[in-house]
Amino acid sequence: MLLKVPSKLPNVGMQADWIEASCLFGHDVTVTRSEVNVALESSTDYQEDEINSIIEDAFGEISRRGNILKEHPMKVDRNKIGRLASWEDTPAYSFMLLLATNHFYTRTRITNENRGTPAKLFEGLATAALNKYLPAAINIGWPRKGMPESLKECLELFSAISNEMMRGHPEIADYAKDEDVNIIAWSPIDSRSGQVMLLVQCTIEKDWRKSASKIDFETWRNIMNFATPPRKALAFPQVGGLSQWKYQSSKSGILFDRLRLAYLFPAASTTCLKRKILDWSLSQRSNLRWFN
Repeated sequence: MLLKVPSKLPNVGMQADWIEASCLFGHDVTVTRSEVNVALESSTDYQEDEINSIIEDAFGEISRRGNILKEHPMKVDRNKIGRLASWEDTPAYSFMLLLATNHFYTRTRITNENRGTPAKLFEGLATAALNKYLPAAINIGWPRKGMPESLKECLELFSAISNEMMRGHPEIADYAKDEDVNIIAWSPIDSRSGQVMLLVQCTIEKDWRKSASKIDFETWRNIMNFATPPRKALAFPQVGGLSQWKYQSSKSGILFDRLRLAYLFPAASTTCLKRKILDWSLSQRSNLRWFN
């Protein structure tokens, strides 16, 4: 059973996501090459000579993902893709796949009006994952939950727990939200400053590359007196493409895509966060459109 072919699948990443979503959220546990061929032939967007290339490239991309993420919920055989785990048993991967494909159909599209919940859930997921990568991580993204509302007070709290100093009396506007940093992650050594530090931007935008240069280090140098310069990082629910990985890493810092976040997301993560992720995913799954 396949999802309806979206009107636009401009690259191999989106083509692979369409097939992955069909396999992970469909009733059938397998998706065959012939089924994909029939679905693409029904679409007016693809010529006959394109279809074989799309199938070959998409199956190859899904195989590449499985080689990177050993716990990938699908396995590619020669002529089919088989589901190894249900979407409920792989909540982090499934949630991010739904985020990455939200623009496929009108009913699943995340608009400015309904963006708040999935965006904050993604920040929570990324914070839990980064907390496994580095020993400490806090979510300071706006709007904040469980943290001071003002950015100044929020960073004063961060300073107290990280031993990194604020710069004198920094001028932080009352309307400042998070200065494009959603998560701060670090690796404490002792009670002194000077440690590995990541400033992380999270995005659920269709084109995650647009967030590549949002973090302004000059702004943060005027606020925080880090003992050693922090590194920047970017978290996003898509899978970073092979051809531009090194280039995007040079622009965005350390990349945390769907594969890395799913790998890092702790199996013993808070039941509350998992429950909210599963609830949102169930609602989003009900709006998917299927090919007849």
